Amino acid sequence: MSQIKFGSILLMATILAGCGGGDSDVPAKPKFAAQVSFGDSLSDVGTYNVGFVAAAGGGHFSINGASANGKAANGNNIVNWTEVVAMNLGLPAPCAAVTGLIDTAGAEALSVPVVSHPGCNGYAQGGALVTNPYGVHNTHYGTYGAASGLGGAELTYPVVTQINNYLADHGGSFSGNELVSVVVGANEVTLQLTLLVGGAKAAATAAVTAAVPAQIQADILAGTCIPANPQASNCVSTAVAELTPTVGAAAANTYLSPTGPAVAAAVTAMATAASDLVNNVNTLILAKGAKYVLVASIPDLADIPALAAYSAAQKSLVDAMVITFNSTLKTGLTALPGNANVIYLDTYTSIKDEITNPAKYLLTNTTAQACDPALTPQNRALLCNASTLIAGQTADSHYLFADDQHPTPYGYLLFATYVLQQMTTKGWY
Repeated sequence: MSQIKFGSILLMATILAGCGGGDSDVPAKPKFAAQVSFGDSLSDVGTYNVGFVAAAGGGHFSINGASANGKAANGNNIVNWTEVVAMNLGLPAPCAAVTGLIDTAGAEALSVPVVSHPGCNGYAQGGALVTNPYGVHNTHYGTYGAASGLGGAELTYPVVTQINNYLADHGGSFSGNELVSVVVGANEVTLQLTLLVGGAKAAATAAVTAAVPAQIQADILAGTCIPANPQASNCVSTAVAELTPTVGAAAANTYLSPTGPAVAAAVTAMATAASDLVNNVNTLILAKGAKYVLVASIPDLADIPALAAYSAAQKSLVDAMVITFNSTLKTGLTALPGNANVIYLDTYTSIKDEITNPAKYLLTNTTAQACDPALTPQNRALLCNASTLIAGQTADSHYLFADDQHPTPYGYLLFATYVLQQMTTKGWY
């Protein structure tokens, strides 16, 4: 195993112990010429580090800033896991292949051009999905603060576009000496949950609306509402208030039934996204010459701070979507002719172990976020820095989560450690 070039030697020794890097049957370690990353915010190294994001001291989906980048934790000025891996492979720090924001109208109008950066191989973009170009925080869903929670000004090029852009930038192929990573899928869960919530609200509204006339008549007979006109329009709001927690709630619950068609469609969509990703890896990465490919599963989302208030049934639904994506992805990758050139990263299990056994990883908190929601704009790690942390905390406090879903620099260090471990077992590091 090559020498670890960042701090926390005790941590590294603990996690990498027994990884088998010295076994005689492990092939010679390759020398990588480049690192190429595709995916979402977990691998984004600065796509949106422009305009109001840069002005707010943001840019990475973690804890930003020269004084808040985990330096004491890892010995170097890094934030994202891809930066740690590049450093240990002796490669230049990754940079975003494209930067910019989408112009929006009105008070949130932006003047931030979309710029390509030749020589930069960080194609991952926050909010990205596998094939759908309208990712989380894309203007397709409105501006920031849109009712759906999905609006924004971010580019969100899907992974299929990211890969095709790389191929267009590099003569249509990989040379075979790049380390290629694909980390995507969590936003697919976010999208499906948003669609389910929207559908449940629509079902509740429709049920309440249909029941209002009868409820008005019942209220008139009971004397709880005296009509002010022939339409009894003054009785509508009272009827709606009475029906919402009963008829409305029942309709929403029926819509969200684990055995209902809406939930089944959401789970099926996750399987489809995973299958699409397998196809992209096969036809656009392996078939184009890549020999060293990392593909990550979706992390354990049911246990992140963002879902702390979810009921057991809601968390079970999230887990079902995640597990469906992951199992489809793993099975599909295993069946590929070029599977020998792929490492499947079981991010789900690794993150769950960190949450369950924090002391093992020198973590001090795995349930709360380090970025103060009251100080961090939009409560998003993209805009979190040293000045927006909760009182008494720094980037080196060994919290696992920056905001309610993205890792701190230390959390990214842990993921990079896991990646290097898997690469060592494979003989790649």
